[in-house]
Amino acid sequence: MKLRILLAVIIYIAAIASGIWTYVHGICPAATPPVFTLVYIAAWTLLELWVQLAWKKNKLLYQTMAILAGISGAWLIAMMTIVCGQMQTQLHLLIPGVFAGWLLTMYTIRGFLSCQWKSMGKLVSDMDKVSRGEYAITPYHSGAHKKIPDNEFGALWTALDRMCTSLRIQKYRRDRETAYLYQYVPRNFEQLFEKERMQDIEVGETVQITATLGILAVIDRNVLLTGELQKKYVRYANQLMEVLFSQRESDRAIFLQNGSNLENVKVVFQGQCALAAVRYGIGCMEALAAQTGDEYDTTPFILLHTAQFSCGLAGGSRQVYPYVTSLEMETLNQYIDKLKAGGARIVVTESTWQQAGEQLQGRFIGYVPSGDGQTDFRLYEILDACPQSQKAAKLRNKEKFARALQLYYDNDLYLARSTFADILEECPADGIARWYVFACEERFNREDSWQEGHALFG
Repeated sequence: MKLRILLAVIIYIAAIASGIWTYVHGICPAATPPVFTLVYIAAWTLLELWVQLAWKKNKLLYQTMAILAGISGAWLIAMMTIVCGQMQTQLHLLIPGVFAGWLLTMYTIRGFLSCQWKSMGKLVSDMDKVSRGEYAITPYHSGAHKKIPDNEFGALWTALDRMCTSLRIQKYRRDRETAYLYQYVPRNFEQLFEKERMQDIEVGETVQITATLGILAVIDRNVLLTGELQKKYVRYANQLMEVLFSQRESDRAIFLQNGSNLENVKVVFQGQCALAAVRYGIGCMEALAAQTGDEYDTTPFILLHTAQFSCGLAGGSRQVYPYVTSLEMETLNQYIDKLKAGGARIVVTESTWQQAGEQLQGRFIGYVPSGDGQTDFRLYEILDACPQSQKAAKLRNKEKFARALQLYYDNDLYLARSTFADILEECPADGIARWYVFACEERFNREDSWQEGHALFG
């Protein structure tokens, strides 16, 4: 703005000086300094209008026309001054004709440039799409464009088309590689760190999360690795994994491998999602039981615990391992085989039961000690996951089971055994009641049994 004002002042002073000089030397006697001043001011006004209305549109055509108009306008005024002095022509007769010819020339030049540069709009549009990652640009010959122009714009578009083809191929290969690699990465694991991508998690980074962690025992290795079933081991594992990934609540879950085997899978539900985790477990038990009951002699099982867990990436520069763990879950992991052998399908700790128990049918089955012996984990069996006949029998005996358990804790072993035996007679599949029957017998026959605890599987 300051430069244009300075330039306007210089042109105005030059206009006055030019008018005085032409009048004094008699080049154009009819002209006076005010007339030349008005002519120069008019030329500057037109040039300023071009700048404001055309140049600021940031289009090459308008900018080119603005330059041509400014140069040709200045040249036109200079020539008018010379012609006026030599031919003694009146300015009021010369200016309209010359100005009309000048406008016609500008319009002709504009039409020519518009015709030559008509492909610029498509080129700019396609490059804008490419800058946003859209590599499938429209072919040049489609629509109103019949053929690629034989000039620099055509060469630019041809090069752009080749570049887009190369980018589409690279993107396709990269997407395939990314999809393949993400099969080895726990889906949604980055959400535990509140990150957008797995690559944003640094090796060694750890966070503490509140979650419900489940350990799914989907395969009985002792059964499947014997005889002909050994050949079906991996195929069977793949089938069961697909069942886990296709359940209703699976989109909210994060799956991790539990150790280096295929027997157990960890499933993580972040936040206050205990009820969703239990419902997911019930759906899994129903779907898995339909596949395992007939063809394989194995029973799926899931143990759920709600607590604070540590999660992170462990490893080095060449390979990393995601993990979610806690000392509590490591302790509970020791009882999975025994709970599974007891006929339970889903067992939850008290922390999970407190969040989800009001909407579920279950029973308290006892407690197990922690690794340090200072904490006890109270365990609840979810009866909604049991077959209908077992579920009905266990619900009928729910109060009797609780009474027998209290007798066991009070060391009234004779009555406790008799009550557990009655429950077992009505529901032979109740493996937890069976364990208490044998525990009562063993403790009853030992004089020092009162000194021991009453922990389940103790």
